Amino acid sequence: MKTRALKIVAVAINASLYAALGYFTYFGIFVGGVRFWPAVVVPGVFSYIFGGMIGGLGAAIGIFVSDVIIHGDPFLSLTVGVPANFLGFYVIGKLASSRSRSGILLGIVAFPAALSILIVSLYIYGLTDSLSSIIGVTLSLSCPITYFLASKHLRGWENYILAAIAGLGVGSLIIGLGVWGYSQLFVMPRILGIEAPLPLYMSIVIAAWTFLSEIPFLIFLVPPIVKAVRGVFPWLGGVDETIPRG
Repeated sequence: MKTRALKIVAVAINASLYAALGYFTYFGIFVGGVRFWPAVVVPGVFSYIFGGMIGGLGAAIGIFVSDVIIHGDPFLSLTVGVPANFLGFYVIGKLASSRSRSGILLGIVAFPAALSILIVSLYIYGLTDSLSSIIGVTLSLSCPITYFLASKHLRGWENYILAAIAGLGVGSLIIGLGVWGYSQLFVMPRILGIEAPLPLYMSIVIAAWTFLSEIPFLIFLVPPIVKAVRGVFPWLGGVDETIPRG
């Protein structure tokens, strides 16, 4: 049983570790203003063990602290990074505990198909360029492909893999559209290297970069870390007690 006090402590530890790891793994690598971000493993672990609310709240607080330290624009973080992280990791924790795997699987097949159609439509109407459209469709198709490949190597973690793909997909789309929208209205932080409003097609590039650069960390690092944590603290359990502890 996870008490209220334990949940509050978990949010605080999640946020602190996320902000700290994000800062210490900051290598100055940006694509469209979005950092290379292996720190996603922290809220990924907390979302799995404690559920979506704790994972999402800790991620939202942690990314805000990290953003303010690194690029110094709290409003950009509050309008883009915070909602993307909260919703993304909330979805991960929520779906990882779902017993309806078929419904989630249908979602990661149907949603990428619909997104691909949208991207092609934007290209037809001249709102994106060919390279960005190819990147966007590739990103869309990578979701079901990632699931089927990863599930072969991580038996018993299928629900989590689906949840990670869905949650990171939601967060990536929010970040892609959010950074593009913010650049239309406000001056971007100088450290991000964006001096003019971004074209619409960059929202696709940013979303693709966010997803493709972070999904390997969520899929291949979170499961062994969760196993290690539950080995030391077996009373913590997890949202899916069917996962083998060994």
